[in-house]
Amino acid sequence: MDALQELILADNYLKAVPAGLGLLKELRILDLGDNQIQRFEATPASLAQINWLILSGNLLETLPEDIGQMEQLQNLVLSNNRLRELPEAMGQLAKLENLYLTGNQLSGLPESLARLPKLQKVFLWGNPIGPQEQQRLRELFPPSIELHFTLGPEELQMSRVYTSVEEALADKERVYQLNLEGQALDQVPSELAQLTNLHVLKLGYNRLAEFPEVLIDMPYLGELDLSNNLIARLPEPISRMASLRKLNLSHNQLTGLPLAFDSLRQLEVLYLNWNPRLDERAVILSLKDMPQLMALHLEGMGLKRLPEELVLLKRLEYLVVSNNKLKTLPTNLVQMNSLRTLDLSGNPVKDSEKTRLEDELPELQVWYFRGIGWGGLPPGQ
Repeated sequence: MDALQELILADNYLKAVPAGLGLLKELRILDLGDNQIQRFEATPASLAQINWLILSGNLLETLPEDIGQMEQLQNLVLSNNRLRELPEAMGQLAKLENLYLTGNQLSGLPESLARLPKLQKVFLWGNPIGPQEQQRLRELFPPSIELHFTLGPEELQMSRVYTSVEEALADKERVYQLNLEGQALDQVPSELAQLTNLHVLKLGYNRLAEFPEVLIDMPYLGELDLSNNLIARLPEPISRMASLRKLNLSHNQLTGLPLAFDSLRQLEVLYLNWNPRLDERAVILSLKDMPQLMALHLEGMGLKRLPEELVLLKRLEYLVVSNNKLKTLPTNLVQMNSLRTLDLSGNPVKDSEKTRLEDELPELQVWYFRGIGWGGLPPGQ
């Protein structure tokens, strides 16, 4: 036993940390996950040699102030407990690389974590950390430390998709995806505000005449589909939706975008297609300061020209302007160094313009016709 390096005691109905663990001097991995432990009563100094500590799925409400004495700790898993705050002493875990805090009751993080030299990733989804605090933490932590406020694609793909408000509210802590498409909704129930872990919400093909403001302060909402509704305007507070990465507003009746729309700093994919009352130049100027925008859909907008200001979208990779009335293209398109795919299908583009594109942007993938097997955009764009 003295040479034991890995000890797995998960799912054993333990109510306390077993005594004597400090005698296992070679222990490197300790798994106490999925038990009923309410307090971490072991002396951290006696576990200073441990690299991996797993305490997920317990009933922990606090951590000991001297946890910083676990000086060899590289990975700490505290997901699915009842933690409301973390001690500043965690800033002494100089070798910590990954910190898992999902599914707790944290409203923030100790500032000392931002100074850990080897910390790489902090996983935080499923905590009541509001948009303003998320932004503050992003500014506080250096770029070398990844803060994950939302589920990754793989975890999200494996989560259940709920299809009614009733079933979602009955299991609200575990709801990450909700699909309410085609349910003839003319308003969104206010109870949706209780789904604080919601990541994906689909409300397409309903009868919504107004943007549902109940969604604005959902801290983890990253994907929102409001396509095929009757929405004419967006409220200014939409700027508070700090986690939004993908927004589908196609097939509505929009007349403009709010002044603070460019505050959606995490937005990567935006669908504005089939909103013919939108002014294309005003749209581009509203988007020019969005640092993450990679895909923009302006299909069926009745466009006769693309504004020169398009070049201001520095990171744009995919531009869909199909089914418009474009004959010519901006001469400064050559300056869009990030652009990889341009969909011009369904436009009366002049042959001379096609030749110019081929000469000036030989690497650009341009589509003039969507045939069978068309694959201009990657999945999800």
